[in-house]
Amino acid sequence: MNTKISVITVTYNSSKNIHKLLDSLVNNKQYINEVIIIENNSSDKNKTEKECRKYRDRINLSFINSYNAGFGKSCNAGARKSESSLILFLNPDTELQKDSLKILLHHMKKNEADIIGGKTINYSDKPHGSVVRFPTLFIGLFEFSNLGKLFNIYSAHKIFYYEDQKI
Repeated sequence: MNTKISVITVTYNSSKNIHKLLDSLVNNKQYINEVIIIENNSSDKNKTEKECRKYRDRINLSFINSYNAGFGKSCNAGARKSESSLILFLNPDTELQKDSLKILLHHMKKNEADIIGGKTINYSDKPHGSVVRFPTLFIGLFEFSNLGKLFNIYSAHKIFYYEDQKI
């Protein structure tokens, strides 16, 4: 497949984990156009940048020091810098498995998807819920308005995110 991805990662005190992500990106580099790291002005930003510099000869990597604009704004800043039509946002503690980007791209093309997310596995090697359902009025009222937190009602959250899993 000719399509290549821009990977965007927002870091904050991530120097101890970033090498695992970067190693996994190197192992999937045939599907990656560029890696953009947005550093959110953390106390270990110099260590994180030093770790990232080690990978510049193996992948096309940009490291951008930024003020702490927050996760969402930093993701958007990375997306604006991207040179690809496909953008993948990854947390700095993510580790991709071999061929995971190949599978993701194949699934995206096969299903003509505009937005896609991969299967996530937690540190116990168990699937981590990444599926959401179409919101109902009940879910909208309690989950999106934070009334569920205010009144300690979490059933809407469980239905919306974890209905198919034992909790």
